[in-house]
Amino acid sequence: MPKSLIFNQCILHDEFINSKVDNEIYKILSKEEKNKNGNVKSNLGGFQTKTVYNEFISESILTKSVDLIKANYKLKRKITFFMKNLWINKNKKNNFNLPHIHPSSSFSGIYYLKVPKNNGELVFLEKDNSSMSDLITFIDSNEFSSEFIIKPKKGLFLLFPSYCSHMVKPHFENLDRISISFNIGLS
Repeated sequence: MPKSLIFNQCILHDEFINSKVDNEIYKILSKEEKNKNGNVKSNLGGFQTKTVYNEFISESILTKSVDLIKANYKLKRKITFFMKNLWINKNKKNNFNLPHIHPSSSFSGIYYLKVPKNNGELVFLEKDNSSMSDLITFIDSNEFSSEFIIKPKKGLFLLFPSYCSHMVKPHFENLDRISISFNIGLS
């Protein structure tokens, strides 16, 4: 008997390799860390820059995002895509990010520049009542899980609806986890 999935969410992913973008990100991160010009939002430990204003990085990330969106969705009309903001994250050993969403945006994304071999996973959290269900203990199916876990890797580029709740688990290696996070608006 057939079954239907309801209320499904998509996480778009691809590889993004651009050494010029990476070099720009590393330069900005180094400068902002040196100047102690960071933010504390969902991050517990680590370093998060304030909004980065770099046209080359913004345009590169936005172009990749628009290409992914257009390759995976049928647009209903002519849409303008714009970069709302982006920032750099650096998590050291034992640092993590609390569950959060990215309000006032349409899509959010992450691009991983450097990742430890183990741990530091990105976890998407179901916001409905499925987290109160015990079905996962009886039936072997991801349909009843309240978490979706992504193992980051260098060059991984993710795009997801901004309302999706997510967090970052800590890693336990002496290697920094460096990523850039961003929000995209549509009009």
